[in-house]
Amino acid sequence: MPSSQILHNLSILYVEDEVIIKKIMERSLTPLVKHLYIASNGREGLAMYEQNRPDVIITDINMPVMSGLEMIRRIRHTDSATPIIAATAFSEEDYYTEVVELEVDSFLIKPISVADLVTRIESVVAPQRGSCGEQILTIGPDEREELVVPALYQFLRQRQLLPDNARNRDIMSSPKLLQATFDQVRQLHRQGAIIFLDENYLPVLDMSSPVAPSGKSIEQMEAYLMSQCRQISSREE
Repeated sequence: MPSSQILHNLSILYVEDEVIIKKIMERSLTPLVKHLYIASNGREGLAMYEQNRPDVIITDINMPVMSGLEMIRRIRHTDSATPIIAATAFSEEDYYTEVVELEVDSFLIKPISVADLVTRIESVVAPQRGSCGEQILTIGPDEREELVVPALYQFLRQRQLLPDNARNRDIMSSPKLLQATFDQVRQLHRQGAIIFLDENYLPVLDMSSPVAPSGKSIEQMEAYLMSQCRQISSREE
């Protein structure tokens, strides 16, 4: 079983409606954390959050009574600091956009291993308790393609490098803001704070070589996102 000194000092709220997953995570996480609170839906999760103010929230999205999205929305209305990890089996691009706009700090795709969950908890807590300059984001073959853009967005947000403190929807409807975001990603790539890997797990050093997991170069990804941005911008005019 994975062990983490960071987790020993944390209180965790885990919100999940599937009984088997709840039991597995309760058994696995209880020895690792200071306090573990378990909720079966967003309404219970919201009540436990308000009562206990956990250090980290992990939540499923598709749940009865109140969805994880609605719970996150209500929490973020008054609390923008508590790290939230969203766990889901969905892969629709629009869905991830909505989660990113709610300022979720990280994502996990079901089925979830305890080792992956521990690593993800450490990643969302470390920026608050360590030096922001020491953070490194690696994008490679092990990353799901639909999570690459949300991961970059969250990394820039944690470093407070988003242009005009813009939200994801603002950036994707403004070519100017999107270009400024590209510039930040390129600068961090040059500095070694963002590392792109190819399919052989080797660092990609230029803008024109393919990057895993999409198989597209950084230039191609930028061109695609800019074309989408211009379409959204023209529809809103």
